[in-house]
Amino acid sequence: MWPLYLVLFMLLLSAVVLAFATGRYPVPPLMALRILLHPIIGGEADWTATVETVVWEIRLPRIAGALLVGASLAAAGATYQCIFRNPLVSPAILGASQGAA
Repeated sequence: MWPLYLVLFMLLLSAVVLAFATGRYPVPPLMALRILLHPIIGGEADWTATVETVVWEIRLPRIAGALLVGASLAAAGATYQCIFRNPLVSPAILGASQGAA
């Protein structure tokens, strides 16, 4: 089972790298990694303040938010399935869909 988890983790990691690299203002993945590690490692910054702002204030919060929302939805779905002991259960059973509407 662990090879499946490893493959899924690598897919998640590649999606995060792709999310840092793509956008209206492209940032190479290695530069994004250096910007993220700069406060820890230190050294000389050879990028512009605009690139640093894009990474820290735009892309990182969006990526972290997407990861948290995805994990929360997965946990909620697994909880529904465990509580009702039904693998096809949906939020409509408790009226969550109607309440959200």
